[in-house]
Amino acid sequence: MINWKHENKEILSIYDMPKGCCGFIYEVKFLGIDNSIYNYYGKKSLQFKTRKKPTKASGKKRIIKGVKESDWKEYFGSSYNVENLLNEGKIKIIEKNIIKYCFSKAELNYEETKILFIKSVLEDAYSFNENILGKYFFKVEKLWKKIKE
Repeated sequence: MINWKHENKEILSIYDMPKGCCGFIYEVKFLGIDNSIYNYYGKKSLQFKTRKKPTKASGKKRIIKGVKESDWKEYFGSSYNVENLLNEGKIKIIEKNIIKYCFSKAELNYEETKILFIKSVLEDAYSFNENILGKYFFKVEKLWKKIKE
């Protein structure tokens, strides 16, 4: 498994990140079978809120709330196409880089959107990003066809 890195320092635990950090902006680099380098940018939250209904045996009426650490260590992106290509052996992960730590959900959303536009991911032939905010799309069928061949 490839570990996350930030400024060439390996990040192995949530304690290697700044205190108060709620997530990060990342870039994952992939090596295609054509020896081209592809990338994928996104955001990852470090924790999820959980809600559990109490059991009848406990007699409580309220919902129990908690926090659970996310799957950030194994995470590589939310694209099903990327996941399929990895499973088929058409690409492999070569780097997972944390670009920026964020300290609120609003900052996380803003910084992800900002980097996607700055990097022109929808116009880059070597980017696996397919949309920005679910509003701006680019047909990447040519890219998927190129890699699957």
